[in-house]
Amino acid sequence: TLEARTESGATLFSGLFTIDPGQSRQLHLNYMPDPQVLERSGEILVYKLTLQKQPGVLERNTTVSVRIPNGYHLISSTHQPTNVESTSLKFSFDMKQDTELLLTLAPI
Repeated sequence: TLEARTESGATLFSGLFTIDPGQSRQLHLNYMPDPQVLERSGEILVYKLTLQKQPGVLERNTTVSVRIPNGYHLISSTHQPTNVESTSLKFSFDMKQDTELLLTLAPI
């Protein structure tokens, strides 16, 4: 099961999946946020994504893909992208604690 809800102005996703011992599963979540989640400072756009680690799990292999708005490019990020294309960025990391992905975008 997967649930989406809004709490304190943030969209939260939570779910419960049964996985047998020694097994693994992948969860692919496609989320199109409201354009208003982008903070604007003049023509600069800032996007913040907060990922909360599941309690009791030591680490989780995590991949996040972000589409860049047309006419923009990445100028800074809290994490190094593992793949950069003209319209998207991919970030892969082992999440050992709550993680914030902060992207700053500027016009091309």
